[in-house]
Amino acid sequence: MAHGLQFRGRPSPNHMDGYPRYDAGDRGQSNPAFDGFDDDLLLTQDNNKTTTTTTTTTTTDKNQTSKEDKNKSKSFNNKTKETKSTTESNHSDKNHCKDSNTKTTKTERQVVSTVDKDVEKNEREKDAREEKYDEDKYENEKYSDEKNPQSKGDKEAELIGYCVLVTKHPKSAFCIALAVHLLLALLMLILLLAGFDILPANFSDIPLSLVDDEQFLRAEAWRHRESNVLIHPYLASGGDIDQQSVKMSQIQVAYEAGSNIFTTERLKAIQKAEDDLMGLSGMTDYCLMQGSTCAKPVSILRFFDGSYSNIDRRLDDPDFQDIAGTLMAASENSVTNSILDFHLGRDFVLKTGEVSSTITRSLIYLAGPLAGYDNFEINGNLQIDLLKKFEMGNLRDKLYDLRSSGVGNMDFTFISSTLYIEDVVDQVVLDLSLAFGSFLFIFLFMWFQTRSLFVTAFALLSILTSFCGANLLYRLIFGYKYFGIFHVLSIFIILGIGADDIFVFFDTWSYSSLENYKSLEMRFSASYRRAALAMLVTSITTMLAFFVSAFCDLLAVASFGLFSGLLVFVNYISSITYFPTVVMLYHVKWENKPLCPCMDKGRVDSEKGGGAKESSNPVVRFFAGPYFKFITHKIIRWVIIAAYAILLIVFIYFATTLVPDEEGVKLWKDSTNYGKAKSQQANSFKPSMEDEVIQVYMIWGLKKQDRSACSKYKMDILCSGKTVWNNGFDMNPSHAQYALLNFCDELRNLDDEMVDKLKVRRDSATGELQVKCYLENMEAFYETELQKSKYHTSEAFKLPTSKEKIVPLMEGHPAFYDMSKITDRFHRYFEVALSYWLSNGYSGSLTYDYEAFGNMVGESNDILDSRPLGKDTGYGMPTTQNISKVLTTEFSDYYYGNRLRYMAVAVNTTLPFGNLSQMPPSLSEGFQCTPEDPTDSTLTNSWHWFKVQDALAWNAMTGILTGICLACPILILATMNAILGLLATFIICAITVTVVGFIPMGGWKLGVLESLNLALVVGLAVDYVVHLAEGYSRSQARDRKGRVKEMLERIGVSVVSGAATTLGASFFMLFAKILFFMQFGIFMFCTIGFSLLYALGLFATLLAIIGPEGDTGSIRPLLAMVKRWLTGRKKSDVDCRSLASILLSLEKTVAVYLRDKSREGGDYARIDKFEWMWSQITDETKSSSVIWLHIHENIINPCIIIDFQVI
Repeated sequence: MAHGLQFRGRPSPNHMDGYPRYDAGDRGQSNPAFDGFDDDLLLTQDNNKTTTTTTTTTTTDKNQTSKEDKNKSKSFNNKTKETKSTTESNHSDKNHCKDSNTKTTKTERQVVSTVDKDVEKNEREKDAREEKYDEDKYENEKYSDEKNPQSKGDKEAELIGYCVLVTKHPKSAFCIALAVHLLLALLMLILLLAGFDILPANFSDIPLSLVDDEQFLRAEAWRHRESNVLIHPYLASGGDIDQQSVKMSQIQVAYEAGSNIFTTERLKAIQKAEDDLMGLSGMTDYCLMQGSTCAKPVSILRFFDGSYSNIDRRLDDPDFQDIAGTLMAASENSVTNSILDFHLGRDFVLKTGEVSSTITRSLIYLAGPLAGYDNFEINGNLQIDLLKKFEMGNLRDKLYDLRSSGVGNMDFTFISSTLYIEDVVDQVVLDLSLAFGSFLFIFLFMWFQTRSLFVTAFALLSILTSFCGANLLYRLIFGYKYFGIFHVLSIFIILGIGADDIFVFFDTWSYSSLENYKSLEMRFSASYRRAALAMLVTSITTMLAFFVSAFCDLLAVASFGLFSGLLVFVNYISSITYFPTVVMLYHVKWENKPLCPCMDKGRVDSEKGGGAKESSNPVVRFFAGPYFKFITHKIIRWVIIAAYAILLIVFIYFATTLVPDEEGVKLWKDSTNYGKAKSQQANSFKPSMEDEVIQVYMIWGLKKQDRSACSKYKMDILCSGKTVWNNGFDMNPSHAQYALLNFCDELRNLDDEMVDKLKVRRDSATGELQVKCYLENMEAFYETELQKSKYHTSEAFKLPTSKEKIVPLMEGHPAFYDMSKITDRFHRYFEVALSYWLSNGYSGSLTYDYEAFGNMVGESNDILDSRPLGKDTGYGMPTTQNISKVLTTEFSDYYYGNRLRYMAVAVNTTLPFGNLSQMPPSLSEGFQCTPEDPTDSTLTNSWHWFKVQDALAWNAMTGILTGICLACPILILATMNAILGLLATFIICAITVTVVGFIPMGGWKLGVLESLNLALVVGLAVDYVVHLAEGYSRSQARDRKGRVKEMLERIGVSVVSGAATTLGASFFMLFAKILFFMQFGIFMFCTIGFSLLYALGLFATLLAIIGPEGDTGSIRPLLAMVKRWLTGRKKSDVDCRSLASILLSLEKTVAVYLRDKSREGGDYARIDKFEWMWSQITDETKSSSVIWLHIHENIINPCIIIDFQVI
């Protein structure tokens, strides 16, 4: 009859013959030899339920057992020797052995009873000693043999094939890995030289659009309305345009002083500065012309130089003798008052004899068409390029000269949409150079830490080539065609993350030199396994944080998330494949042969380790000594907890004050020219009629943009879709014109309550609502025009248009209209009237109406009704066959009777949706949108921006919640401990709350970059907590303080090194002028700083107070239970593959006898294998045996139940 036995003890850390000893005194200690076994019960009792208890405790508890414990152990050994003869006798006879399974001698019972009492007493004494924990004794005794690894036997580790390969062939492995990395860089270079757009850099656009949003599609329809070949830009049906009469670009300059700017001295300084600007070489070829000379800037100076003297004679004071009187006169006139407001600051004071303002501004216009061109249809893009070239050349240089030197004693700023975009691109490149500073810092720091130029150089090569590998995946595999400002940030991120991985691996390898392994392969395998796991956990959490952003609907955010996630992935692969070859080659060839005597200091250690008794690193000694004592001090530790609690409460409060940022994307720091200029525009000036404000467009003739062709090119920022026309749109029917007139009239006559509700803007001079409705101006024009004597009509002109009203107009201009070709089928009389009005009678001299309404209507040739304006060139009417010819620049003929394709009415308001549904059929499909925002070159759709803000806030919240939800199970699995994983997750939550609270504390709102940062905070915050948690879980100490000490000693230096490199990389970003980079640098600095603070401060202190001890919180039993459930096994089953480890884990003084009770039906191969293992135990060991091992009759698939019996 077999007897079951409970394993109450566990293997001690002591080793003999390369295998762990078995020590009943070390309770709860995990041992790889017992993986897959239940700790509390190894064997089941038989039907008679007779159970005996293990009495194999013969070793000491690693220098912690007192002398009394040692004496009792010695006494127990003596007692066991008394049973030696009985054991040998039983072993000599198999039949007798079989009978003795059911017998227990008196000696056995006494031994068992004595041991049980001794164990119970030892337990009580040990608990008492732990309550009176003596730190000095812990320091001197607990780790005595760890400080002297030579006292141990050779340590074993499971071999990893890759590590064995690298160890045996370090040169070949290194060369192959290096060749693969260099190949990535070479492939990227080849594609670049071949003309493939492998790096689609675009720093001028930030694609923050919800491409499926209705408001976005409406705005896109308006924005790309003239991309269709049928549309004639700038009124193609008109005639030639006066040279440089149409404003194409505007430069706003501002002058600011700490005191009154309206003094004689300062006004003269402004006058000189503006004269210098207008006198630049080439300015006459691009300036807005007024007659035959350049128009003067729109400036406060115009009230003094007589420009407005025809309005009021007092507005003529060229010597600035009566500044207050002149400006008082301007303010009293309704015409000049609205103009004056544009030049005044919010602090403006005007009294009789007194005037004061600290700021003023002026406008300089550049215009076209340029010399040699009659209009914008002829090489329009070329003219725009020429204007841009001039603006980016002499004009830009002069503006920056004035910016650096100032005007008088005033600060000078300027802003231009053209210069703004071009300077952003240039500044991004300049700020990108800060990465070299980060790179240099990491290089020097890594060199200092590793003390090897060889390791440092090739480690950084790994980081750099990771960028190439990630970009190849991003561009070729995923097909993204956008690399923007956000992507530049990933370069700084990977420098920090990559360096962190390098330190983790190298420090783990270095620390392994303190342990004595059987072979170099085992040492390298053990280091590789531990470092790869630590890097895997941090890399996965960081990758997931980035990949969550990759699902955002905003291309700028999604592409950045994908690219950064790929970058972390490629860097991890490089860290576990390439960098190990660098370390091994260095160890084998150059570790003790420094390349540079000043820095490459060889480390003297054996191949198997054990070459040093303790680390010489002062950081390691600091964490293991003073810092450990500090955070475990019985009073200080509670002070630390209280301080962090207060800190968290403060940041939680600030986090609740975070609100969305209603402004657009802000690119420049406030200290830069553009940052200050934009701030002045928004906050420093009085509201005026010249301010460019958001306009709401009511649009007809267009439908939502068709982006179906962009679906598979969604990653391509250049895809704009296809214009969809509303073919039912027609303004010729009388009811359509009446409806539009009534609509405009209703807008102009809203009651005050509705005006205030809809925020419709009033003209400061007239008090009228600012509604741009072209029909009213068109009607006013013809009321005057048709009264001329050359028109044979006495009827006053009133809309709607009709054949009867427009034919007299056409007959009055036979040079334009050939009436012989007008048939009864012709019906585009509204378009005839529209073209004649906007072109000012084809005079070539454009009016305010063209400037205000020219871009709000568009037309295309009509196959049936279009007629050549003037003589026929012989090409006939435009058709689908010849329309490409008539639209080429080679033929400048114009046509009338074209089809009005689209039109718009604009209102400076925030009208709600749905006000256009009551229109007649030809106007029933109009829609509203806000396609333009001239105040912000990066924001072109205000209503859509509201939804973008919601998407950004959702992305931030989703990123945080997803990151935490994913980090928690990863941490639990990585540490194999639920308590430890939950504590680490709590710390990550605390870091996240702190970073969120820091945003409003720093005066920021939840904008684009803030949302992006918050989506990544969990991924960046997890690194150092994971390293410490993993170090705590791997500690061989059983109590929490011992684990914390070993955690700090082993992991602390890696955490500090990784944080130092990331902080150093982000520090250089603080000097960037692009606000994105500077803010991201602050974010990185704070996130990493807080992560380090919470990890080494709060987390380490909490672990020292409530960290799990022994197997408390371990999820191994749960995993074992799940595994058994999945495989259909029972708790009592033993894994045959691990049985050998159990046998060999017993002490040398314990012998194990195999007893075949089922030779006839048993598994011969398996039994023979066990007998072969048993044969390895020496005869001397057999003679001191105290335990029998029997093979049970039953064979359980595929394992064998074994029973122990104490003799």
